[in-house]
Amino acid sequence: KIQKMPRLAPGRAVQLAPGDVEIVGRHVFLLLRLGKQAQALKEADRMIALDPLNHITYENRVSALYDVRRYQEGLDYAEKVQRDSPELFRAPGLIADCLLMLGQTREAWRQYGLLNPDSWQELNGQTLALIRGGDRSAALESLSKFKRLYENTCNYQYAGIYAQLGDHDRALSALEDAFAMRDGGLVSIKIDPRLDPIRSEPRFDAIVKKMTFPA
Repeated sequence: KIQKMPRLAPGRAVQLAPGDVEIVGRHVFLLLRLGKQAQALKEADRMIALDPLNHITYENRVSALYDVRRYQEGLDYAEKVQRDSPELFRAPGLIADCLLMLGQTREAWRQYGLLNPDSWQELNGQTLALIRGGDRSAALESLSKFKRLYENTCNYQYAGIYAQLGDHDRALSALEDAFAMRDGGLVSIKIDPRLDPIRSEPRFDAIVKKMTFPA
């Protein structure tokens, strides 16, 4: 669940503890969601310098590249780290996300299948892979299973699925339901490529304004 974002300087924690990898990682996450991509990638690189044996630092960098829509670069980097030091990359979902946006939907579906069976991450990813691969019927079956297992706890993910299906009304309704429940996924609303089909909708703008992101 999320609360209204506090009106604090985003970099304050980093100023107080510049060598804390966890804090720097959270700062990367925040910078990306505020649209400060260049600074976020710089901080992601600093994480690796601070703790080069921590797999999370490398996964954070791939996540940052995905969030700035440099999908091929993110995929290439993930595969290089995985090839050179398998213990330093343990996030098949990040590889799957990059593959999905690059249109390599069969391989994306397979990579999502490496996640925990019937987890929301697996079901969400594989449903999106089926949509982008052109199998709408199978995608709707997968979505039905997803909703049956998780009900209204994944409204933000349902919004991305409906947006990719071209069902703008259901996508927007799912986002509105997500906001009503303070769904944590909403912090990504400004950068999530899965929501691109509905960004021009007035209802979408209304939700973003309600989020009161820091300037």
